[in-house]
Amino acid sequence: MKNRTFFWFILPSLITMLLFIALPIVSVAVQSMHIEHEAVMVEVENCGPFGCKKELQIDVEETVSDLRDIVCLDLLYRIPRYIDHMTLFYITFVSELDN
Repeated sequence: MKNRTFFWFILPSLITMLLFIALPIVSVAVQSMHIEHEAVMVEVENCGPFGCKKELQIDVEETVSDLRDIVCLDLLYRIPRYIDHMTLFYITFVSELDN
């Protein structure tokens, strides 16, 4: 089989493997480094025809300003934190195998 024919024969399989195997693995790795941030909550009074009620709402401006300060730090701390968890898992796994 010629190289060109072989390339066009194998191309759909390579694209499919990339989409269904490699991309999900990359997606899981990226999502495992996600750190959830707490939102700044504000208590507001909401008045209607049946009276006033106090509710909690997210203060978007304060939350965004807080996140701007810590985004740079998060990027620096995500990968070492991930490596620490993997090291802890490895130590636990090896100690269980020894028993």
